[in-house]
Amino acid sequence: MTLEPIWTRAFCLLTLSHLLGALGYASMLLLPLYLTFLGGSRSEVGLIMSSAHLAGLATRPIVGWSLDRFGRHSSLIFGGVVTALSLAAVYLITAIDYTAYGVRILFGIGEGFIFTGYFAFAADLIPKSRRTEGLALFGVAGLLPLLVNPIADITGFQGEDLRPFLASVSILVLLSAILILFIPSKASKQSKMTELPLDDSNNHATIDKSPKDDLSVQSDSFKATIVYLFAPHMRPLWWSTIAFAGAVALLMTFGSVVSASRGMIYPTAVWFTYVGGAVMARLFGAKLPEKLGPAKLVAPSLSLYGVALLIYAQSVEMWGMLLAGALAGVAHGYCFPVLTSLIVSAVDERYRGRALATFTGLWGGAAIIFAPLGGYIADHWSDERMLIFFGSLLLCASVYAKPSRFIDQSFRD
Repeated sequence: MTLEPIWTRAFCLLTLSHLLGALGYASMLLLPLYLTFLGGSRSEVGLIMSSAHLAGLATRPIVGWSLDRFGRHSSLIFGGVVTALSLAAVYLITAIDYTAYGVRILFGIGEGFIFTGYFAFAADLIPKSRRTEGLALFGVAGLLPLLVNPIADITGFQGEDLRPFLASVSILVLLSAILILFIPSKASKQSKMTELPLDDSNNHATIDKSPKDDLSVQSDSFKATIVYLFAPHMRPLWWSTIAFAGAVALLMTFGSVVSASRGMIYPTAVWFTYVGGAVMARLFGAKLPEKLGPAKLVAPSLSLYGVALLIYAQSVEMWGMLLAGALAGVAHGYCFPVLTSLIVSAVDERYRGRALATFTGLWGGAAIIFAPLGGYIADHWSDERMLIFFGSLLLCASVYAKPSRFIDQSFRD
């Protein structure tokens, strides 16, 4: 049987835009180092970084509504412009004050649109039969920009130099928004469908009804959306998302800071192995989730990330941190596309934008809790105890995410 193609012209353009747009969130991982240079404590760094997630979480209902009402193009372009403006505004940060919070809040709004929009658009373009594989490959474009951190470190961008460096990234993020203009509007089936009233009887023939739940999509109200998205069969997916997103936010906020405090010459080098592990998992193991069943990879991915945090906690030499980064990268390489695919497959197509807005919103919500809490634990006890605590917590979460909790859903289209 001939496989449907993934790498269409529209998908290639979207992937390139994703690559450039992801430089925004990736380069922001350097901001904690700059804030530490300005004298910020672990708690202050955690609060400033989480303020972006708070803003993103607050605007997620608008993001989901925008994606389903106005389409992917408009939402992504708006998000790209706002994100670019926030990165340019980093140049204004000269102290630990309200300016840093303002920049991060603006960034959180823009990132909320592009983070959700990219994966909603990608899910529209990828054949259903290859959804998990396609999302995994698409996600590589969002991971490769993490290499900007060790590259900036090695080339001498440290301390005060990080401010103009971060501001300059805004040009590339703005370019990512411009690329969206070259993707034909007809490329997104979802965008076309949402131009029609959701209760139009003519839609019923084209919309793929979900056999995976007992809820019928009959209302577009806020209450109906909440009831639909938080039905019992969806809850294991949301809890798994919170656990994974919180761990990722913790490592991305404090990973480089912890390395620097332990005297590492290049504290951001961990992102080399993180990206390497994630990319290897997606390039050489992209078909594994479809072969085994996506649900079977959630718990192992959570466990592996937990083990990585425990290794990072005990490492005082670079090799240990690099190993932890590689393991965390492999876990990320599988867990994110698997959860994304499971969520997309579990909801009616008309609710895809709102479901992915909820998914990415939970990422922000988890970061709001984990980053400040991690900073507080590190300030009052130690970095080591902070990482051990969250690594152990993630191992417990992996027990909850056993495949049988997802068995009521049919993820194969």
